[in-house]
Amino acid sequence: MNTNFLGTTRKRNVNLGNRRLGLSSQNKSSFLQSIEQQRIQREEQRKKTSSAKVIQSAIRSHLDLLKTKTKIGKEWDGSNLAEFNFFFGSFVLSQPYEESAKLLDELHLTISKKDILSQSSQRTTTLVDTLMGSVVSISKESPDTDLIEKHLEIINEVLENSSANVNRDQLDFFSFLKAVLGVCQKSQYCYETFLLYSVQYPLISLKFLNTYNPGFFHGYKDVTQLTSLIRSQISYIESNPTVFDDFTDNQKFEYLMNILVFLFDVLDNYQSMLNSSLIKALSILLGGITCGLIFKMDTDDDDDDVDMDSDLRKITSRSDAESKESIHVNSDFYLLISKMYMGSFSKDILRACDLLKVDSDTQVLFFYSLLQFVTPKGSGFDASVNSSFKNNIIVTLIVSSGSINFLSSW
Repeated sequence: MNTNFLGTTRKRNVNLGNRRLGLSSQNKSSFLQSIEQQRIQREEQRKKTSSAKVIQSAIRSHLDLLKTKTKIGKEWDGSNLAEFNFFFGSFVLSQPYEESAKLLDELHLTISKKDILSQSSQRTTTLVDTLMGSVVSISKESPDTDLIEKHLEIINEVLENSSANVNRDQLDFFSFLKAVLGVCQKSQYCYETFLLYSVQYPLISLKFLNTYNPGFFHGYKDVTQLTSLIRSQISYIESNPTVFDDFTDNQKFEYLMNILVFLFDVLDNYQSMLNSSLIKALSILLGGITCGLIFKMDTDDDDDDVDMDSDLRKITSRSDAESKESIHVNSDFYLLISKMYMGSFSKDILRACDLLKVDSDTQVLFFYSLLQFVTPKGSGFDASVNSSFKNNIIVTLIVSSGSINFLSSW
């Protein structure tokens, strides 16, 4: 092919291997970091989107389930315990209390008329567990004593029914009784229910009374059941001397104060409680409190080691080189302790021991624990109140030794 071009051309050489892209090494590094950051952001966004979908799905499922439970609850005719166990826990919190009260009345009527409690152990146990859980939930939200009482009536009827097939080991009595205790001041029936199961489960009630609560004892009119509660705990302590091992000294001390409130302030005559079991239980409790007592009237106002704003505070003993802890005793506790040391209590204990023929080892252990309680070894603190308590017990023992062969056992 003839193009008729007779001129010359200059060949252009292009070297791509040495071409500059307009990016310095520093810019290149920043560019790569930016790309990596964008990738991370996209990945985080995908995770957020995925999590949001899961949350939305869970919420929709919860709302659908709640809607279904509410529907079943409104249509429930009292014939199917499995349905009641399924819907009631959510129903009682989401619907007006009047609706829940009607269902409980229907349930109570069903239990009274039909022999359904002995049919299935798991179903009956779940029923009681559902009602107990409902009591706990109501007590946390807005305690309605009338509604709680309706729960308790059914729970008590089921548990007291000899034909009811209930596995009590699967029930959370601690949380249940804790909730009931919270409304005892407002309801006599709640109080009676708490005492009923506290007698049956002394370890649980023992844990409740490791916090000073005089109102619990003064708020109950019938002392008989309260006495049964204390007797059951005394018997439990006697049979399980290590029961306080997991308690702090403060908890042991406050439990002791509760017992003293019952003996000295609630009972008209505490002598009726004096027996070998009480003496042994008090010995275990007193002997388990290893720190010293510092009484308020023995402290100086400008002592920096004592916080006078606290009714009961563990503080560092002032003269103990090993910095052992002590219990700071307020005026209320002082009155209770003084009745145990300065009143006729120690003399009554000796008379009871003589009358009931309590063995000398039990007597020795009790009075040794009583002395150690106010002046423990290594406490490094022996103020006037502590000394007066200790001396009064020693004088009582010396005087009593004339008629009772007691000191020869030491």
